[in-house]
Amino acid sequence: MFKKTNPQQDLFGVDTQLTEGLRTRLRASWAHLFKAEILPILFRSEEQFSFLYGDTGRPNFSVARVLGLCLLQEYNVLTDQQALDAFGFDIRWRYALDASDEHAYLSRRSLVEFRRRLATKDPEMTLVRGIFERISKRAIKKLGLSASQQRLDSTLVVSNIRTRGRLDLFANTISLFIKSLDKDRFSRIPKNIRQWYEREPEGWFGLPRDQHKAKLEQLARYAYKLIALFKNHKEVASSEQYELLVRLFQEQCEIKNDALKGDSKKIKVKKKTKGEALQSAFDPDASYGHKGKGYSAHITETCNNPKKTEIITDYEVHGAARSDTGKAPDILDRLEAAGLKPDKLFADGGYPSVPSALNITKRNV
Repeated sequence: MFKKTNPQQDLFGVDTQLTEGLRTRLRASWAHLFKAEILPILFRSEEQFSFLYGDTGRPNFSVARVLGLCLLQEYNVLTDQQALDAFGFDIRWRYALDASDEHAYLSRRSLVEFRRRLATKDPEMTLVRGIFERISKRAIKKLGLSASQQRLDSTLVVSNIRTRGRLDLFANTISLFIKSLDKDRFSRIPKNIRQWYEREPEGWFGLPRDQHKAKLEQLARYAYKLIALFKNHKEVASSEQYELLVRLFQEQCEIKNDALKGDSKKIKVKKKTKGEALQSAFDPDASYGHKGKGYSAHITETCNNPKKTEIITDYEVHGAARSDTGKAPDILDRLEAAGLKPDKLFADGGYPSVPSALNITKRNV
């Protein structure tokens, strides 16, 4: 059940436990800046997240504080447990989130469940982007900066995945699908595939190079059999693991008639695949671009003075295979909607395209 957080501060906050000298240092730290400038924005945004909760049941943990915890976790590059430990044991985190001792515990399950519901019900993360924009505008105002001139560039964000070639990709995708099946469905799988799953998924590592092609085609046949076996099973066919298996086969394989065996089908593995092809069963959104495997992050920021702090005003992340060309109009649209549209946007030659340049010109006439 959704319950809005009461922003009224306790009379005796966590900082009252400290000596005067430590209180002075705390109020000069990042924690005080977060509490004074960012936490109020999170409090005012809480009701927008009420749709994540039902009308009955136990009241939710403070939405503002869990959002703040997520922001601090990403800023400090921490795992879930490290962030929760910092929240529970580090007085700076509790001060930043204005959490008393009784509010300083959040279970890992609650944190994960909050993110899961948010990703499911707001997959485009429009609410998170709205918070980002409000914080960005607040920072620009507080620092006396201007959004009239901004600069844009992209960088490769390398996916945290192990890459050991296509054999590894096939083995992982097939294994992930089989692992998702219950005992009854697992028993329907052909015996040779069950034996491979129980003994060999990692056994190919160190395989002589001249045996790779034969092993890869064997795994391609396994994938084809599994897809055919469960294609009419509604629950299995709608699962993410099955869809990944289908995607792998469509991108990496092709079916040809075997002339030596009449009309029988021959499964062949393609020599080359496009950059948008699946790179890992564990990170299906990652793709391959000219900079490498992972994601392209497009970052826009103010550019007032080389000696001043600059503030990020827009971001976009997508698979590395997608080109930078023609991205500028979408970025300008988002900046305009956020009230941060620049008079000048500096970008390298990879961004403009003739259609996008004409589109921007028409809108500015």
